Amino acid sequence: MNQGVRRKGVRRAPVVRLYDFRRPDKFSKEQLRTLAMVHENVARLATGFLSGQLRTVVEVAVLEVEETTYGEFITGLSNPTVLAVFNLPPLESSAVMDVEPSIAFPMVDRLFGGPGTGAATGRGLTEIETVVMRAILQGLLGSVAEGWSQLVQVQGELVTVAANPLFVQVQAPNEIVVRVVLSVRFGQQEGAWRICLPYPLLEPLLPRLAVHQYYARETRSQARSREQWEEGLRQVPLPVQVVLGRAQLTVRQLLDLAPGHVLPLDTRAGSLVDILVGGRLKFRGLPGQHGQRLAVQVVERVEEERGHGHGRVGDAVAGGN
Repeated sequence: MNQGVRRKGVRRAPVVRLYDFRRPDKFSKEQLRTLAMVHENVARLATGFLSGQLRTVVEVAVLEVEETTYGEFITGLSNPTVLAVFNLPPLESSAVMDVEPSIAFPMVDRLFGGPGTGAATGRGLTEIETVVMRAILQGLLGSVAEGWSQLVQVQGELVTVAANPLFVQVQAPNEIVVRVVLSVRFGQQEGAWRICLPYPLLEPLLPRLAVHQYYARETRSQARSREQWEEGLRQVPLPVQVVLGRAQLTVRQLLDLAPGHVLPLDTRAGSLVDILVGGRLKFRGLPGQHGQRLAVQVVERVEEERGHGHGRVGDAVAGGN
């Protein structure tokens, strides 16, 4: 009995978790997962941009999203490299992205008309190559800004391009950052595209990085996008033609036509005429006048039969297309 009481009175040992005060955790796992989903969208947009620019199949995928320090991010880069400092206004802090030379030089080579096999030779970009690479970096930055639209509306501004990462100190070495690593592959070339997002940049967005809130905003964004598409489609002009009737002529009769001749049509007075929308038969109506202008009153809708024509009307519709 006493032993049983003693067992109940035994306290469990407290769970001790190591905590590094020099590198505190400022992002939860849920927030990092949300950032990973955001940058999967960035990767999809960057795939389309690079494929169009390089005129070849490009694959961009997210490899990892992790919390680290700015000093560790910088020291992990090669020297020289292609490093860009950028801003995302209205967010205040600057950020950094890096494109490995193993893919940067082939990109430049392909834009210059080469096969895209230019290899990095331990040097930085020349002035001409930097101008070409800035266009690529600006496009990638546009993919980042558009991919972030589910979180916040930002504008991507490219500040500078550097080769030595040690000369780029936009944050203190011990500042906490989120490092996003994406793989870029085209042809036989493969390398990494890294994005460094400092904590001061992401701090205003932390309440929005919950997964359920992100999906809720995504749903609302899709609804707004649908409304914009529908509104845009309503503004698309469509040609509308009214076929009052048809007449068959021989080549001789056509050559003999002159002003004042009358052509008998195959449509009787008071019968319905065909109304073509975009060259396809959609309605039938009665011709007449509306004020001082010729008009047609829509009477019935024509349901198009799949795989079947509309007799003579079908031939005319096919010609219109």
